[in-house]
Amino acid sequence: ARLREVYNRMRVPGDLLLLFLAGLLFAAGQLVIDLLYDPRYAGAGDMLQILALSLFMTRYGVALQVYLALGMPRYQAIINVVRMLSLYGLVVPLLYFAGVEAAVWGIALHGIATLPFVYRFNARLGLNNWHVELLVLGALPLGYLCGASVSLLMS
Repeated sequence: ARLREVYNRMRVPGDLLLLFLAGLLFAAGQLVIDLLYDPRYAGAGDMLQILALSLFMTRYGVALQVYLALGMPRYQAIINVVRMLSLYGLVVPLLYFAGVEAAVWGIALHGIATLPFVYRFNARLGLNNWHVELLVLGALPLGYLCGASVSLLMS
């Protein structure tokens, strides 16, 4: 029970920040590139917006650290193998058949393949808390609204 409490206390602030930033950059990635770089790099704005979605999966890194702390590196190894297979199995065909933008989408979303494993391993350890999972998701649209608002004001 204490492990679940500490795990959620560690995860929630990071989840809120990462989801907020994912929404913000998805909406305002082009603005960020326009502010930081000259017009030659304008095409990077679309890529930043897409890659911002990878922050959604970054928040599960805490679970991997818990697996190691509990002496279960096998769980982390399985997740890393799934991540690698999904990255190469998705990005290479997308690049070949659909181009760079599709490959960037594959890079951003390949980690989703690990979610069933994270949730299953967390269930075995009693770490899943669906109330918290759903609650922190509110930061994603909030970040998007903030990013869209700033982009609208700046244009």
